[in-house]
Amino acid sequence: MKVELQDERLAYDDFFKITAGRFKFEKFNGKMSAEVRRLCLDRGDAVAVVLFNRRNNKLVLIEQFRYPVFRALHKQNSPQRPNNGWLFELVAGVIEAGETSEEVAAREVIEEAGYKIKNVKLLSTVFPSPGGLSERVYIFYAETAGRENAGGGLASEDEDIRVMELPVSKVYAMLKRREIEDAKTVIGLLQAEKLIRRKSKPRARIVAKRKK
Repeated sequence: MKVELQDERLAYDDFFKITAGRFKFEKFNGKMSAEVRRLCLDRGDAVAVVLFNRRNNKLVLIEQFRYPVFRALHKQNSPQRPNNGWLFELVAGVIEAGETSEEVAAREVIEEAGYKIKNVKLLSTVFPSPGGLSERVYIFYAETAGRENAGGGLASEDEDIRVMELPVSKVYAMLKRREIEDAKTVIGLLQAEKLIRRKSKPRARIVAKRKK
């Protein structure tokens, strides 16, 4: 399939960048399309980490305020919920120049959750919103490997992150009740479920002794 790029220009340049492109693309009938114009929000690639603490059989999630979610939930006729603007999420962060996705996974887990990690496994890569966003998210599974700090994010970036360690069953019950709405978190938890349940320690069985 062919794409003929006619022109690209930077339409907006801030923390995010918006590129305006004009192009033609090959249609499924083999013909080239008319010239179309599209906008692309460029923010770089990112990672997200399904973080499992095997010592206590708990998943590590974070909660933080998201302004775009707040705006979406305060539009006219938009459904409201008690914690509007705050989302339950996986630890995640943007890949900076010169970093690998694995390095970012380790850095972000320390910054946001306070843990070192081990047994890191790439689950998938996803494009969360390909109609307007170029971001690609690398979703990892990892296990905790000792505390580095208390987590909570970086004050220099005005982050205010609550770290939660929740039983596996509770997290998947939250998912079923649609209490987890962040796309990368939903995808990551679903992809890692079999792996997490396989690695979970079985509960000790208490055998009652019969009285003689």
